[in-house]
Formats: sequence, C-alpha cells, structure tokens
Amino acid sequence: MRSELRRRVRRDLDEELRVFRGNKVRRSKWGWLRGVRQALGMRVAEVAWRLKMGKSEVYRLEMSEARETITLKKLRATAEAMGCELVYAVVPRQGTLEDLAGALETERRKHKRGRRKRLSGNDPYGFLKTLDTVLALAGWHTGRH
Repeated sequence: MRSELRRRVRRDLDEELRVFRGNKVRRSKWGWLRGVRQALGMRVAEVAWRLKMGKSEVYRLEMSEARETITLKKLRATAEAMGCELVYAVVPRQGTLEDLAGALETERRKHKRGRRKRLSGNDPYGFLKTLDTVLALAGWHTGRH
C-alpha cells in the first residue's frame, strides 16, 4: 500500500518536473534577481520602493542570491516586486524520479547484502581474534595465540 502510494506520487511529480528535464538552466554569476531586473529595465530604486526598503538592501539581496545565501522568502518577495513569480524545483540529474528511486533501492539491497555477510559469521576468525585481543587486554588468556 505504502509503496504504491509512493509510486503514484513519483509519477505525479515526474509529470510536473517534465518541463525541467533535459534543460540545463544556467544562471549568470550575478544571479537571477539582477539579471531579471536589468532585463526588465527596472532601477534598483524602483525595486527598493516596491519592497519598502533602501537601495543598499536590494543590492545586498542581489549579492546574497548570487552567493546562494538568500532565503526563499526574500527571493520570492523580490521576484514579486519585479512582477515575477519564483519557481523552483528539485530535479534528478538524470532520468526520472522513478529511475532514481529504482537505483537507490538497488544500492540499498547491495548494502544490506554486504552487511548480512559480515554479521552472519562468515568470518569467525576476525571476530575471535578481536575477542581474544579484548580479553587479553582485560587480563584473560584464551590460549588461542
């Protein structure tokens, strides 16, 4: 039941993320805010007036966005002040969410199999050697050395 629900959610998200797939979106080193503001021909003073803040704060917001330290709240507010809408997404680097989920499940299975082998006693000598070392440090001797 739970896995079927996850599968349905992945399909829905994959459909919504389809517009981003295969499109490498690159922002300039100055960031989206400055680029869009300049493309619109808006002055910093106009954006500042719309946000009810000083011009220096708008410059700080643009620099913060370029450094990737801006909050989503401030990014959204600044976009709206320029008549835009903030759109962001988390998109798999390759393929779909369904593909990525399958790859992660395969990775988990491999990891579990590896752990099971180590814990199942397939290497008793390593365990016993460690146990002997611990006991010897405690002053006990098993006679196995």
